[in-house]
Amino acid sequence: MKGIRILICDKDESYTSALVRYLVGSLKGVRISYDTSLEAFRQEEGEYRIALMTEDFIREMELNSRGTLIIHHVIQLCSARDHGYKEYEVLYKFQSMDEFLRRLGKVGWPEEIKNKQGKETRFVGIYSPIRHELTLPFALLYCKLLSENKRVLMMDLEENSLMRHLLGREFDANVLDCIYEMGDMSDPSVFGDYLESYEGFQILSPVDNPTDLAGIHSEQWMQLCDLAASQNFEYVVELFGELPQGFENFLDRMDRFVILGKPGDYYQASEARFVNFLRDEKPDLRVEEVMLPMTVKSMAEGSYRMDEMMRGSLGLFMKQLFLSQNEKRQGFA
Repeated sequence: MKGIRILICDKDESYTSALVRYLVGSLKGVRISYDTSLEAFRQEEGEYRIALMTEDFIREMELNSRGTLIIHHVIQLCSARDHGYKEYEVLYKFQSMDEFLRRLGKVGWPEEIKNKQGKETRFVGIYSPIRHELTLPFALLYCKLLSENKRVLMMDLEENSLMRHLLGREFDANVLDCIYEMGDMSDPSVFGDYLESYEGFQILSPVDNPTDLAGIHSEQWMQLCDLAASQNFEYVVELFGELPQGFENFLDRMDRFVILGKPGDYYQASEARFVNFLRDEKPDLRVEEVMLPMTVKSMAEGSYRMDEMMRGSLGLFMKQLFLSQNEKRQGFA
């Protein structure tokens, strides 16, 4: 059967638009229709293999069942976990979009419908509970080394980043611009217009104003992650400053989380507390603790530009770290 039809029904227009864009960009051999009002849904006709619907649309379907609309498999879209209506399968709206694809694949569509990306995008978090002053340079070097044989995107989600200072450049757009304009992206490929190339990988640059991230809610963050995952990156590295709203949703899709610390009982007590939180929140998450012994004070005066750091002690440390981890087959790549 060619042209598998999917119906999406949700009154949240921005979410529906983002979901449609992701599925169109990730699947082939499908035709997707959507309704964002009950009035529009009442006019819907035809046959659909799958319908992703919020509860109000399901109730409308039950009350006004008609032969002109045939749906073979209904999956309920829920805004909260563990909440469903009657016996319908439940899909949490703001989890990883990879889970959407896995769930839809179980419905039984033909083998020729595959993920266009070919390779699953892996998400990596980097965070320093003690606010190590070299967290950003560490993340940049991490991405540079990872990009030697992978396609990598770095998203700098710090609220007060020194990215511009370290790289000595200005950016045409940043993460806030991308988030606010996601709803108008009819073609997901324009995401590339918001990215900057650096040392073999792509960067979604940080905000200009330290307060800009305060108003970004969890659903917007997840839509941004879904958009990034649709762009054929093998790794998306997320650098955190203050932990954003809905941080637990970031963890849901995370494959690996790097905790950056420094030697010393005082520092390690803070790191251990956060590691315990991660293990309680997501026991199967791969957590890697890295003790970074150097500090800005230990570096030569005037060596605070990223090109100098790559050639200095930090660059050497990172190369040795990658090499040792790969030799243990527990590496970053």
